[in-house]
Amino acid sequence: TRLLKKRGHRITAVENGRAAVAALNSPAHKTFDVVLMDVQMPEMNGIEATAAIRQHEAARGGHVPIIALTAHAMQGDRERCLAAGMDGYLAKPIDVEELVSTVEAFAGNAGASRADAAAPRATSNAPVFDQRAALKYAGGDRRLLTEVIAMFRADYPSRLRQIGSAISKNHAERLRLSAHALKGALATVGSQAGREAALTLEQIGRTGDLTGARAAFTPLREIIASLEDAFVAAELVSPRRRRAKTAARRRNGSGKRRLHDKDSRRRR
Repeated sequence: TRLLKKRGHRITAVENGRAAVAALNSPAHKTFDVVLMDVQMPEMNGIEATAAIRQHEAARGGHVPIIALTAHAMQGDRERCLAAGMDGYLAKPIDVEELVSTVEAFAGNAGASRADAAAPRATSNAPVFDQRAALKYAGGDRRLLTEVIAMFRADYPSRLRQIGSAISKNHAERLRLSAHALKGALATVGSQAGREAALTLEQIGRTGDLTGARAAFTPLREIIASLEDAFVAAELVSPRRRRAKTAARRRNGSGKRRLHDKDSRRRR
């Protein structure tokens, strides 16, 4: 939303597929030039939402371009999205130039077609934190990157708890959904290693057999712990809180020594 607003676009964001269908079928639907449709959403996923929108259009006429947005980037996903009635395809983690060019091509009717839809990108080995990649996802805006990282740090503890709970309760679908959400967040903050670790858990959840899930959870937590240190080293997170805790421990310790010295003087 921030990236597209910086380009001068007006954005309406909704939280699920059902809300997307309602927005497109509202009296103000003609104000939308293009839709970025997340494939995996609660209540109604992107494929279902697209089908509902196309049904309404068949009855009343018109065609709003719909661009699939997916974190899967698996073989066949692009074809499945296009077959469902979508016009374009973007894979997460988001490439800023690709996002902008695709949205503006469809929104501006610049001759974009289903054949021109972006193909999924292959993943590659990467360090725990790739600052250059993270900054690219933020459109080169370092302040925006710090905001995104702050959102990630506020969100990931609950995601880790959800994953741990799903593994403990042998709930494959919850594991898949929680790992999927964390996977996208890790990619956005520039952690390809974290993304791959979360993807492993997502795939385990998809199979329904959680054998090995607990072992796969350990490296994910270790990567996120290392990622926190990398944020501090890159000066994208203030280390003040850690220093404050250390200082508090030192004050408490020195206070105890002073009391001990005072008691010693009394005994003397």
